[in-house]
Amino acid sequence: MTVTVATIVECVSEVTGIPVADILSHNTAREIVRARHVALWLSKQRTDYTLPRIGRSLGGRDHSTVLNAVARVDQALADPAERETRAIVEAAEAALEIVAAVLATGIVPPPPADIDPVAVAGRALASPRAAIRLTLPEVQALARTVLVREAERPEPRIVERRIEIPVRPPVVAAAMRRLRSARAAWRRDQGGRYERPAREELESALDHLDAAWRTAILEPTPNHQEIAS
Repeated sequence: MTVTVATIVECVSEVTGIPVADILSHNTAREIVRARHVALWLSKQRTDYTLPRIGRSLGGRDHSTVLNAVARVDQALADPAERETRAIVEAAEAALEIVAAVLATGIVPPPPADIDPVAVAGRALASPRAAIRLTLPEVQALARTVLVREAERPEPRIVERRIEIPVRPPVVAAAMRRLRSARAAWRRDQGGRYERPAREELESALDHLDAAWRTAILEPTPNHQEIAS
């Protein structure tokens, strides 16, 4: 399966609980920025897109923003104390693996390819006939880019279409809930008397999620549907 930026953003959204619209926006809240950086980092690792195309596909950003995000995630992954970024990266990579495994069965159709709005705009400007032949997804990609670039506001309006990916098996859903709870407890207890057990629980929850994903890949559920959460 060819991994798309849209698929990567969906997986990061799923494991962090942060909406896709927030990841694509210019919101500078710490948790949202971390999720956005991970999505940009994974896009560089998992696709053959150029940095400008990755930036355009993820909220209309430029290549320098992508480079900065990649450098920050690389730095975080090299720091043993930065466990939260590592947990998000590993959980998102596990999610991508199960999506790829399920799509390989042919049960679920692959998501649409990412559309480069700059290339679409060039075709639209080439001639009136080319402009009227744009597909609906291409028009939506142009509209999304315009809205994001227009909105240097705290809450830009984002038009986002959910892609179809398989439903999470119950064991994976339970493991994700445990990981989110462990992350919250670890953040709360940092510097306190319960920091060590909270860190150990976070590590255990991450191992549990990894095992759950592997079980789901080896024993996929027969029924799949679009994730609504």
